[in-house]
Amino acid sequence: MPIYKRKLVKKFNVVVSEGGKRSRRTQLFDPSHEHAASAIPLPIPLTDSTDEPMIDSAPDIDYDSAFCKKKQQRFEYWTDIQSKLLHTHIEEMCPASNVCRMCGISVPEIIFCIDCGPSAYYCSECNTKIHDIVVFHSPQIWKGEFYVPLLMKNIFSRFDEHNCGTEYMSTIYAVDVKGSQHLCSVQLCRCEDTTTTLMRYRLWPSSPQKPRIAFDLRFMELLTVLLLESHLPAKSFCDAIDHLQTDFIPYSENFPKNIYRAVVGDCLREYVFHRSSLKSRYMISPSTFGRECPICLKEPPIISFDANFGLVHKSSSGDGHGKSSSRHNNFLFVDPGRFKNFVDDYNVDKESVGQDCSNFQAGNVLRSKLKNKKLDVKGLFGSICKHDLPYLFIDMEEGERLAFAVFVLERLVEDSTNDDKIIAMYDIACMLHKHLKKNKRDDILAKVSFAVPVFHSFAHNMQCQLNYGQRFVEETGTTDGEGIERLWSYLRRFKSITKEMSYDNRSDLLTESLLHHSDKVISNIGKRLFVKLSKAEQVVQDTPLKSTEEQDMACRLLEEWKAEAVVTKIDFTANERFIECIHKIKEKRQELVQSELDVSIRNQKQIDIVSLTKDLKRIRGVDEHLKRQGENMSFECSDIRNQLDRIFDKRKLSSLLKLKTLAVERQYIGSLMKKYADGQALGVRLGKQFSKNFVKMERELEILNSHSKVLYTFNNISSPASELYEDLKKSSLNDCQQLKAQSFAAFKHAKFEIESSKQEITKLHHYLLNQQKTVTEYIETSKQQLNSSKYHRGLSQYYFKIINKIYEILCNSKPCFDSIGISIDAMLSDHRKIVNQGQSFISPIPNDEILEEIEFSTQIEDCIEDLNEGSDDDEDNL
Repeated sequence: MPIYKRKLVKKFNVVVSEGGKRSRRTQLFDPSHEHAASAIPLPIPLTDSTDEPMIDSAPDIDYDSAFCKKKQQRFEYWTDIQSKLLHTHIEEMCPASNVCRMCGISVPEIIFCIDCGPSAYYCSECNTKIHDIVVFHSPQIWKGEFYVPLLMKNIFSRFDEHNCGTEYMSTIYAVDVKGSQHLCSVQLCRCEDTTTTLMRYRLWPSSPQKPRIAFDLRFMELLTVLLLESHLPAKSFCDAIDHLQTDFIPYSENFPKNIYRAVVGDCLREYVFHRSSLKSRYMISPSTFGRECPICLKEPPIISFDANFGLVHKSSSGDGHGKSSSRHNNFLFVDPGRFKNFVDDYNVDKESVGQDCSNFQAGNVLRSKLKNKKLDVKGLFGSICKHDLPYLFIDMEEGERLAFAVFVLERLVEDSTNDDKIIAMYDIACMLHKHLKKNKRDDILAKVSFAVPVFHSFAHNMQCQLNYGQRFVEETGTTDGEGIERLWSYLRRFKSITKEMSYDNRSDLLTESLLHHSDKVISNIGKRLFVKLSKAEQVVQDTPLKSTEEQDMACRLLEEWKAEAVVTKIDFTANERFIECIHKIKEKRQELVQSELDVSIRNQKQIDIVSLTKDLKRIRGVDEHLKRQGENMSFECSDIRNQLDRIFDKRKLSSLLKLKTLAVERQYIGSLMKKYADGQALGVRLGKQFSKNFVKMERELEILNSHSKVLYTFNNISSPASELYEDLKKSSLNDCQQLKAQSFAAFKHAKFEIESSKQEITKLHHYLLNQQKTVTEYIETSKQQLNSSKYHRGLSQYYFKIINKIYEILCNSKPCFDSIGISIDAMLSDHRKIVNQGQSFISPIPNDEILEEIEFSTQIEDCIEDLNEGSDDDEDNL
C-alpha cells in the first residue's frame, strides 16, 4: 500500500518545564502498530536536500473515512470507463444503421443529421423533404468509409399574405446559433427594405444597407447574454465558435466570410439596443419596465456615489458618431458638454478642504503623466439609489473632484418633489459636507444629510465615524451604502472591452450593462426586502436593551460619546505664537553653538532654524495685520519666563486633550477588531486604522514630553482611564458603555428599517399592481385590433411575455408580501387566467402515459435513496 494511503494520526504531548513554561510536542504515528509490543519506530528515508522526514509535509488526512472512500471509489469507476467511452465514441462515428427512420428503406449511402438528433438517419428523399422546411441543419452522407457534408439549399420565402409582384430571390450568407455559415436563398421584394425582410426570417442584418451576411437571432442573443453576463468580448466568442469540433471536415473555402468583422461594431450595438428596447418597452409603449427603481421612482431617499478609475477610454479609440450621439440619448449618462460647462463655472472646487480623517487622492495621482495623456476619460463617477439601481453616471475627463458629487446632488434636489430629507452616502462625505458649508450651498444642505458607507467608515477616525458613519446616522436603517461597490465589481470587468471602443459605443455598452444589472436586481428585489426585514426584526429581538429605561440610558451614553469625541482645540494668540517661535529659535541657535555635532546633524539643525525663521516672518505678518485692524500685540521681555510657562501649560493641555481622544479611538477600534478575523477585509482595514492611531499617539507623546517636566511612556497615555486624563473636564466611556451605545444605535436603525421596509414592500405591491393593470389594458386593446393588422397580433404576444415577467417578480416577492399581510393571490389568479386561455390548444397527456411517467420517476428516486443510504463498504451499490 502506498504511504499516502496510510492513516497517520497526530499525537500531542504537553511538557511542563521547571520554570512553569508549557510546550506541546507533535508526533505522527500509525494506529495499526499502536498495540504492537515490540513496535519500534522505523526511520523514514530522507531526501538529499532536507533533514526533515517527508511525512511531515503531508496533510493530516483520514483516508479511512467514508468521504475519502467514496471519492476514491468514484475515481476508480471513472478510470474503468475511460477506455470504454473513448472506444464507443469512435465506434459511433460511423452510421448505427443504414435504414431510414422515416420510410424504413435501407440505403448504402445513409444520411445522418446531428442537428435533428442522435437517431436522425434518412434516405435522400426523406432528407430533402425535411430540410426543405428546416433550415440551418448540416446533414452528412456516408460514403462507405467517411462522412461527407451534404450542402442544402436553405431557402427562405414568405408565407404571409403579402403579394406585391416585385419578389425576387437573392443569395446571402447566414450564421446559425452554433456559428456555422450557410449559403441561403432568400426571397426579397422591392417594396420593402432588405433588413426588414431579413427580420421576418428572424435574421439580424450585419449592415443597414445591402447586407451580405446575416445572423440567426439566437446567435445574437447568445452573444449578447455572454457579453453582458460573462463579460465575454465578441472576438473571444467568435474565436471559440471557430474551435467547435465536428465529425467531418467542412468545405471552408465555400464560406470566406469573417464572422467577427461582420458582427463587431454597430451590428452588435444595434442588436443590444433593440433587445433592451423590447425588454423595457422603451419606444413601444408610454410605460417602461426596468428603466427606473420600482420603489424610488426617480426620487431615491438614499443615494450612494463613488468613482471608478478602471473604466477608462483611450483617446486613440475616437468619438465614433460624437460624444452626444449614443443610442440611449444619455439616459443614464450626463451630456459631456453640459457637465463641462458646469465644471468650468464651478471654480470653488479648486480650494482646499480639510482632510482630517481621509487621505483623498484624485484620479490623476493614480497614473503616470504619460498614461494620463493617452486617456480622454480617466474613469467613471456613478450614483445609485437605495436599492442598488443606477441613477446617474458621469465620465471623468480629470481626476475625481467634489464637483461631481455636487452636480449629482443639484440634479437630485431639482428633481425632488417632496420635502423629505435625502441621505447622500459617499466615501468622503465628511469632506463634501465641509465643502458645501464653506461655499454656503444652503439649497443643498437644507435638503441633504451625509453619511459614510459602512466599510469605508473604518478608514475615518472615531469622531468622523460617530458623526458620519452609517451605523450612527439617523434614517439610514440597515442600508450599508456599499451598493455602488457591488456595481463596480460587475462593471469593472468591462474595462478591457470599453477602453478600445469608440466613445458612443462605450456609452451604449455601459448603459446596456446597467440595464441588465437593473433587470436582475428588480427580479430579486422582493427577496432582498424580505431578507432586510427579517434581519432587522432579528436585531430588535436579540437586542440586550430590553426595557425602556435601558434604552434611554444607552441613548444618553450615545449622545455623551458623540460629545466626547469632539476634539477641543486650544487656541493660541498671535502674541503667544510669536513668543514661542522666538524661544524655539533661541534654543536651536544655542544648540548649534554649544554642542559639538556632526556635520549632517548640524545641517539638519540649520534646516530647523530656517523653518522657524519662516514661521517668525509669518507671525510678524500676523502682527502687522492685527495692528492694521486696531489690535496691539504686547511683548514684555521682563515677563518672558511667565509667558512661556503659560504657553507650555496650554501646549500640555492641548496634547492631553488630543491624546485622550486618540486613546478613546484606540479603545473603540480595539473592540471592533475582536469581532473580525485577521484575514477579513474589515479586519485588515481596522488593523491599518489601529496602526495609524498608534503613530499619531507616538507623535503627540513627543510633543507632550517636550512641554512637561516628567517624561511619560506610551503605557501612561494608551488607556482613556489613565490618571493623566483625570483632571480633564471630559468624561470617558469604558468598553461596556460603548457597547451599550452601539447596541442602541443598531436597535434604533433596525426599528427604522422595519418601518421603512414595510412601506417599501407596499410601494412595490402598488407598482406591480399598476404594471399588471396597464399591461392587461394593452392586451385588451390588442385583442380588439387582432384582425386589423399582423402587428397587433404580434403585440398581443409581446404583452403576454411582459405579464409573465411580472408574474416572475410576484412569485419571487411572495414571502415579503406575506410577511406584512399583503395577499397577492388575486394577482396570481389573474395571471393564471390569462395563461389558461391557451391551454385548450395543448393536447393533454393520456392517463396511461402520466402513470408510466410517475412510476418511472419513482423508480429513479428509489435508486437514488438506495445509493445515498447504502453501506460505504459495499462496492456493488453503484
